[in-house]
Amino acid sequence: MSDGVNFVQFPPWDQMNFSSNCNIWGNWLGVILTPDPSKPDASIGPAFTTSINLFTAALPASATLPANITLREYHSQILDWYIFNSYDQVAPVTYGPWNLTSEFYTNVLLYPVLNCTNEYCQAMAMQGNPDLTGIGVFISYIIEATLATMYLIAFTAWHIRQCFRSKKCIPAQKRMSLAQRTLDSFRGSVNAFLSSAMLMSLAMLSASLYLSVHGMNNQAVLSDTSDFPYHNSAVYDMLLSFRASVFSVLPVLLLYSLKSPSMDSKNGPTKEAHRVWMRRIILVVIWILGIVETFLSPRGNPDYNDRQNASSHDPCNLRGGAGYWRGTEQAKVYVIVTPVVWMVITALLVTGFGIPGVANNGWVRRVRSVWRLGFAWVICGLMLAMLFHFFALRSKILLNAGSSDSQNTWSFGQVLALATWIPIAAEFAYIFIWESPNSRVPSGFKVQRPDSDMPQSYRYSTVGPDPFQVMQEPAVGNGKHASSPDGVAEVLTQTAEPYQQGEHIQMMMMGTSVYPTNIEGRPAPHVYQYNAAGQP
Repeated sequence: MSDGVNFVQFPPWDQMNFSSNCNIWGNWLGVILTPDPSKPDASIGPAFTTSINLFTAALPASATLPANITLREYHSQILDWYIFNSYDQVAPVTYGPWNLTSEFYTNVLLYPVLNCTNEYCQAMAMQGNPDLTGIGVFISYIIEATLATMYLIAFTAWHIRQCFRSKKCIPAQKRMSLAQRTLDSFRGSVNAFLSSAMLMSLAMLSASLYLSVHGMNNQAVLSDTSDFPYHNSAVYDMLLSFRASVFSVLPVLLLYSLKSPSMDSKNGPTKEAHRVWMRRIILVVIWILGIVETFLSPRGNPDYNDRQNASSHDPCNLRGGAGYWRGTEQAKVYVIVTPVVWMVITALLVTGFGIPGVANNGWVRRVRSVWRLGFAWVICGLMLAMLFHFFALRSKILLNAGSSDSQNTWSFGQVLALATWIPIAAEFAYIFIWESPNSRVPSGFKVQRPDSDMPQSYRYSTVGPDPFQVMQEPAVGNGKHASSPDGVAEVLTQTAEPYQQGEHIQMMMMGTSVYPTNIEGRPAPHVYQYNAAGQP
């Protein structure tokens, strides 16, 4: 372009339109911003062909090739013009390593950004992290959410079924129904699912904390939006890792709400009580990691120090601008207050805070099971909403980054992520098909439902503890009802650890008994006694 003094053979700046062909302009900018393989923190700069194409596409329709000049000489003049406006002087505008004239910055960069926003975003290539939102990882999220929802529906159906059964006399089953086998399979495999979900959540939180610390170490003060990170996932790493961490915690809370912890006997803690307390400790660890991640995640953003600058928001940045930073501050309150409120309400319903008669009050017993189930459904709603939000955000990032984003590329890690929940499905199928807990009971034992006289081939089933009907089962040994205020009797779950009593070993499950196969007759079940402060 001619400024009236230099390059007078070219049309003046006001006759050039560099956004007339957005594809050509986007290709030129994309090449400029491509990272240098030998120095990833620098770009390779302009290419001759894309620079020439950009210039010729911006010429007015009436422009012609100057007379008495070859095409090679004409292209050489274009490159001279480009170097003059980008490198060959101390210019008023600095863009990365280039010193730009004000005319070049305004006409070649600023105006096309406003008119070719989509191409600009694809050239910037602000990508998602495939380790967080890759196609295989995201399908794994969907599988986990689907499984958690199925378990919640199954436990809800089982709870409703138990309520109807308690109101009328149900004769002994002659054959295990398909519905009963399905519910037993869900209840029998919930422990394995909960353990896997906890492990996944711990791993996700730990990885997110690493990303946050790494981002804080690499953080740079941005002087303007031209320095905004491009051709990498740094912009969205904190956003995606935090949401992935929150999502990983929700299935844990849902499944934990479906579990009713066994109580200690008056003679000391049981093995099941140890497992319950271990889960509680893991929940506390998850909570602490979540708090730390909530406070560190915003600080790991590359533009954290520039967050107060109203002009720092890039049109391709999908985080939400100022709203994103406000949300990070609000999340710090929610992650602390919400679990505390839940623990206080649960402790009130379970223990009554040690106040005599509160935990055994009729309305407290009724609300207790509804509270667990209702909380699980609320968590399920949040989990599905988070999944849909995650999907929408991932789709927008893919659309913005275009073909440069590798989130939809299958790799070894993405295929491996699909295998995360296969053991849970295998556990469910094993229980459903063979109705056998052989993987959980030592050799020489069998599991039998005491409420059924069905044939031998149908009466083996792994059934977990009743998460909502505890304290409603009548006692077997002392004649007292579990809900009576003068003493509560309950048969506790011991799925794999035998209780030694006299010369033989016996285990009791809610609705299922485990007996040694080498003992004749059926021994009376051992009944544990505990006070009225028991949990549901």
